[in-house]
Amino acid sequence: MRKVLARRTHPVRRQWFNDERHSGRRMEVSWHSDEGIVILSLWHGSMCRATFRLPVEQTPALIETLADALGDAVQAEAPSGRRGRQASLLETGRERLKRHVADIVALERGPGA
Repeated sequence: MRKVLARRTHPVRRQWFNDERHSGRRMEVSWHSDEGIVILSLWHGSMCRATFRLPVEQTPALIETLADALGDAVQAEAPSGRRGRQASLLETGRERLKRHVADIVALERGPGA
């Protein structure tokens, strides 16, 4: 008996991130629009060690956490004389990101949601 694989109608978007501690460690983030999930995969070499299925509705909270971490890092590294300008640019970026994510979530939920 031959196994028939379902063909994906939507492309899967992927991004890889390397772990600084070891060249064989990496994380893959993939967007599966047909399922409405983001999958975070932890890899060691060519073997996937763990996955986490994040519903698209929860991605704004993840993005906000990452944006806050980036903001904290930028502020910590900024020279004291330029800190205000960098912080205001960061806040502008955060607000734009939040609006963009809200628009994406609204589109995913569909009309009247």
